Amino acid sequence: MQKIQITKVFLLIQLLTIFSSCKKDVEITPLNLISLPEESEVFKIEEDGFFNDVFILDSFLIMTTVKNDHKIHVYNKNNLQLITKFGTDGMAPFELPQVLPVNNASFTQKADNILFYDIKVWQFKTINLNKFLLEGNVATCIFSSPMDKNLFYSFYLNILNENRFVAMSDPNAKKGMFYIYDTLKKEQIFIKHVPPKKVEDRYKYLLYYGHINANPYKNAIIFSSSHFDQVLFYNLEGKLQRQHIFSALKMPELSKDFSGPVNESIRYTVRTYATSEYCFVFRLCQSTFKDWTSIITKPTQLLVFNWDGNLVQSFNLPMNRYDICYDEEFGYLYLIEDSDDEKSPHYIVKKLKICDYL
Repeated sequence: MQKIQITKVFLLIQLLTIFSSCKKDVEITPLNLISLPEESEVFKIEEDGFFNDVFILDSFLIMTTVKNDHKIHVYNKNNLQLITKFGTDGMAPFELPQVLPVNNASFTQKADNILFYDIKVWQFKTINLNKFLLEGNVATCIFSSPMDKNLFYSFYLNILNENRFVAMSDPNAKKGMFYIYDTLKKEQIFIKHVPPKKVEDRYKYLLYYGHINANPYKNAIIFSSSHFDQVLFYNLEGKLQRQHIFSALKMPELSKDFSGPVNESIRYTVRTYATSEYCFVFRLCQSTFKDWTSIITKPTQLLVFNWDGNLVQSFNLPMNRYDICYDEEFGYLYLIEDSDDEKSPHYIVKKLKICDYL
């Protein structure tokens, strides 16, 4: 009888040892946060439009807006002087009903071949900015081309090569977080959800929402999750290469009123910006929610990754009300802040030299 009890205890210890060895601790990527350097220059832009995208291309800082009369605003990146505004609503090939820039346009394109995609008519719009600045005729400088129907309803579209794209889309959310599509082969590869959670299909788009940036020259795709505190790196075939986790990957509470996490959930990644060498990720670090104003005025962090998947630097920021872009030529980070001044609407643009920290 005593031998049987000893044997049971021994087996129990073995089982506990096996289970404990199988259980892997989640490795948290440490953040050694530093302050941003002081701005070297501050500019005021007299604009009342809502800018939804900003990027640097060649010698230009380009902002896109939802305004009806001037969708594209072009500035000199050095002195922030306005160069031109253009782009109106309409169905003509040279008009821009609702355009978004391709997410990696800043380093995959040039000013004589900027590719936008229009989510109102689902067409590609190619803009020859240099020609427009010389001739001033929009009709001869903007060209429309049809989008493959499998790219419809997609966001954060990135070019991998002439025929391959990566993006995310609501209609395909139940199949994967995002997809890689070959327009020639008509082949669509869906990337599985990370972390895997059993939820109704209707929740998957917003639950696994994130920002996608791709660098075809570095064979890398970065996916920065909104509701899970992680940044994922994939190769161009969709194979997971690296996972950075900054806190426990907790399942957010799902709303009963709409198909997504409740408003009180943290939005870990709120925006990103990519260049040929780096990807910048805004990360929220507080979860208290009162209203949307309280989210954008909270302290946040700017994480900088290289395309090998390494965390290069992490900065503290006083608030989260910035759009950003980075000029690799001179090493300047641009912080674009809305003034919220209803009587005199404008934007403040701060230039900070950060190349020595990267």
